[in-house]
Amino acid sequence: MTELLITSKIPGKLIIWKFPGPTTSQTSENGYYKSTYIGQTFQAKDSKIWKYELKYTDFGTSFTAEIQIWELENPDDPHSLPSKLLETIDTINVPDTGGVITREVSMTEKMSPGKYYAIISKGDSKYNGPRRYSSDVIEGCIVYSSDGSSWSRITSYDLYFQLWFGQKEMTIEDYGYSEAYVLRVEYLENGTQIVLDDEINLRGDQGDVDDLPSQVLIPFRKAKWISGSVKFYGVGIP
Repeated sequence: MTELLITSKIPGKLIIWKFPGPTTSQTSENGYYKSTYIGQTFQAKDSKIWKYELKYTDFGTSFTAEIQIWELENPDDPHSLPSKLLETIDTINVPDTGGVITREVSMTEKMSPGKYYAIISKGDSKYNGPRRYSSDVIEGCIVYSSDGSSWSRITSYDLYFQLWFGQKEMTIEDYGYSEAYVLRVEYLENGTQIVLDDEINLRGDQGDVDDLPSQVLIPFRKAKWISGSVKFYGVGIP
């Protein structure tokens, strides 16, 4: 059973992190492109993605698509072209009616936060057509290819997409700590539920705060996402 730790000093580093992680979102659309490989470049805000969303056009025919993460030729340039497949994170069946597809994934490979990558939908060249927006509204661009070896870019357009960074279940080791203690919890969304160490249920709505006395800490080793999101303030010990 997890217990509160009452102490005067804990040697460590003050840490603040959002769980399950930040998001990147562009959800306006008014057209589409078709290509075997087509996707959007983005900046990694954490080492992994745990959920994504894409919107497909109604082509009247279903098809299978692989969702892939690619490294770029220049990871510091949001308009750079894909150069190497990092990982296939999902395989989906796009229905003949198209529509929004939102899926949770478990990435194995890690991205470098702050660097740029591309999320790519690889499907049948006749039908693979995620929705796009008519102007460049985020940092990044559409990239496409017929065979995955030679790529082109469209810098004046963006895809309809959302990315949720971080992990659905995190451990303190993911952040390079051997011990961690929670001092304060801020709830960022209504209906939030986070479970610490499989037994402490944190629940709240947007704007709610669990603010512990300065002499009381909650030790924990992992956090599991159920719904919503929080911002933790705590102490991490290497």
